[in-house]
Amino acid sequence: MYFLFLCVKNLKTCESATQLREKGEIVVSDTTLRHLGSVHLAKGVLDPHFEVVKEALLRTVKEAIDEDKWNEDVKCAWGKAYDCLANAIKAQMKHADDTVAAPSSAV
Repeated sequence: MYFLFLCVKNLKTCESATQLREKGEIVVSDTTLRHLGSVHLAKGVLDPHFEVVKEALLRTVKEAIDEDKWNEDVKCAWGKAYDCLANAIKAQMKHADDTVAAPSSAV
């Protein structure tokens, strides 16, 4: 089962790489963002958690690539990419929270 998970994950990574190469961007489906938002909301993720994860991501990427390839441009690119995804997830979290908190109009 784990092997199947890895295959699907790698397929998604390849699809994202192809999108980035061909279009200059990666488009995440609304369904995926809604799911990510609801999961983050259910797990109690707060705004400060996103900053901690961002710093961990940047440190991990810095350690993973060759020292001579890490520079301020690479750091900014990774930071901007993370910020875009984090902001989209936060927006979905707010939407999911607003939907749950809204009073039902059906009687």
